Amino acid sequence: MAPRSQTIGRPFRICLGNRLSNRIGLGGVALLLVLCLSPDLGRAGEKRHVVIVETMTLPFLQSTTAWMRKGLLSLGYKDGEDVKFTVLNAEGKSDRATELLSDTLAAEKVDMVVTIATLASRATRQVLRDKELPQVFALVADPVGEGFVSAIGEKSGSNITGSSHVVPSEVKLRVVAQSIANLAVSRPFRMGLLRSSYPSAISDARYLFAQVGKFKEIEFSELAFDYAPGEAGRTEMREAARSLVKANADRLDGLWLAVGPNQLDLQFIETVLTLKVPIIYAEGATAGKAGVMLGLRSSPEINGRAVAALIDAVFQNTPVEDIPVTRPESFAVGINITTAKRIGAIIPSHILELAGENIFR
Repeated sequence: MAPRSQTIGRPFRICLGNRLSNRIGLGGVALLLVLCLSPDLGRAGEKRHVVIVETMTLPFLQSTTAWMRKGLLSLGYKDGEDVKFTVLNAEGKSDRATELLSDTLAAEKVDMVVTIATLASRATRQVLRDKELPQVFALVADPVGEGFVSAIGEKSGSNITGSSHVVPSEVKLRVVAQSIANLAVSRPFRMGLLRSSYPSAISDARYLFAQVGKFKEIEFSELAFDYAPGEAGRTEMREAARSLVKANADRLDGLWLAVGPNQLDLQFIETVLTLKVPIIYAEGATAGKAGVMLGLRSSPEINGRAVAALIDAVFQNTPVEDIPVTRPESFAVGINITTAKRIGAIIPSHILELAGENIFR
C-alpha cells in the first residue's frame, strides 16, 4: 500500500519519478483509499516494537533515523505509545550488527527491523532471510547489487523493502561532464575515483566505470584502499587515501569520492583537500561547504520520511513483499563556486539555477 502523501521540506529540483503509488495498480489504489480513511486499521491498541540497526555513527545516518521517527509521528504513530524503538549501532562491523540483532530477537518480541546504510542492511539480511519478520532499509546505495531486489521500483517478493539514497550514475556523470567541459577540450579530464572497499563504494565505482564511456570529457583511474571499521579505522582510511592521492597527484586533474562513509566524513574530505588536488564530485551535505566543487545529494529528511512511509505501509497491513523498493524522487545540487573558479571550470547556468541556495564559497 502506498504511504499517505507528505510535504517534505523545501522543493528540490532534479526529479527522477518512481512514486510508490504508481507501482501498485488500481486495486492497490482502491485499498489505499480505504486504509487512509481508516488510519487506525490493524494497529488499534497495539504497540509495535521496531528495532533500528545503524551501520555506524555518522551525522547523516543518525539524522536519517531521527527524521524517520518524526515521519512516523506525523503519520500518527506516537513514540512510546504506538511504537517502541530499540536502536542498535554496529560501529561499522558486520559481525557486531549480526550479534546485536540476534541477541535482541532472542530476548524480545520484535515486529520490524529497520536498517540504516548498507553494512547493517546486509548483515540483517543474513539474519532475517529465512524469517517472516519484515526488514525495511534506508541509505543502501545498491539494493540490486546486494540482491535485495531485481531493480529499483520493483518488489522484492520477500520480507524486505526499502529506499536507496543514491543518484543514478549516469545522472551524476552527465552533470559533472557538463561542468568541466571547457577543461576537457584537448583531452579528457583525468579523475581519480577514490574509494574504499566498503560495499557501497565498490558498487558505486562499478556503476560509474560502466557508464563513464558515454562521456568523452571524463577519464577515470581507480584509487582503492581498504575499509577499516570504528574510529581508529577512520583515521587509518584518511591516511590511506592521503597516501594514494599524494602518490598519484601528478597524473590527476581532480578527484571523485565514491559513495560510502568516507564521503560523509568531513575530516576525510579535509585531509584529501590538503593535497591540493581538487575534489570535483562527492555526495553529502557537508561536501560543498568543505570545498568539493559539485555534488548531488538527497537529505536525511527526504530519506527518513521516505522510509517512514514504507513502514507505515507495512503497519497498514500491506505485505512487505508487495512494496516496491524506491529512491527519492528528487535531489539537491550543491556547488562550491570558489573551487570551480580556482580550476577554471565554467558551471552551466542551468546547473547553477538547480543549486539555488546550495552554492558555497
